Order: sequence, then C-alpha cells, then structure tokens
Amino acid sequence: MAVATVVSNPCTQVTNTCCTGNGTITNVGVDNATRIGVAYKSGAVADPVIADAEMHTDGNFGVGDFFQLLSGLTANTDYNVRPYATNADGIAYGVTQRIHTVVGPDKVGYVPVVIQSPITNQ
Repeated sequence: MAVATVVSNPCTQVTNTCCTGNGTITNVGVDNATRIGVAYKSGAVADPVIADAEMHTDGNFGVGDFFQLLSGLTANTDYNVRPYATNADGIAYGVTQRIHTVVGPDKVGYVPVVIQSPITNQ
C-alpha cells in the first residue's frame, strides 16, 4: 500500500477569476492515480484539502505533469492552492502555494490591439 508522490509546480495564468494549478506525479505508489486535481482555500493560512474546495479530472494517470484550471475565484483575494493525486491507497498532496488574484478584468485570451498613426506624405 502506497499513495502517490506529488510535487507542486508554480501556479500559472493567475487572473481575477481563475488560475491554473500545476503538479507532477513523481511516483504512482502501487496503483496509477485515478484522480488528479487542485485543492484550494481562500484567505486562510492552513493547507487546503479536497473538503475545502477543489477541481479535478478523473482517469488513469501515471508519472508526469498535470494541471487543473481553477475558475470562479474572487478578484483581489489570497488563496492557498495545492495539487493532489488519488489512488486506491489514498490522497497525496503537494506543497501549498499562495497566490493572489488580480484586481482588474480577466486578461487571459485577450488579443492585444496595436494602434498605429496614419502614414502621411510630407
């Protein structure tokens, strides 16, 4: 009996309402993971667990990187975030990371617009 080993990787794409939590399964234990995800908790200093809040993907996961989009977050708020993997022997968590959602509008997916002055002949 052995749970997986999960390493935390930095969160990416932090906006006002979402972020991407990242982890790596470095050892599956005895059985491959059947669920990967990220647990999170706002404001508190404690380590989040899946009972607090989480988003996940079910499947059959071996050693490797994974990510999970966390959506519905509140702007300008601190969150503790940590990846996890579940196999038949239990839940393994990575190290908790602290993020802060941004204040302004969500910028992920926006295409920058370049405004150029008209060319004039002089």
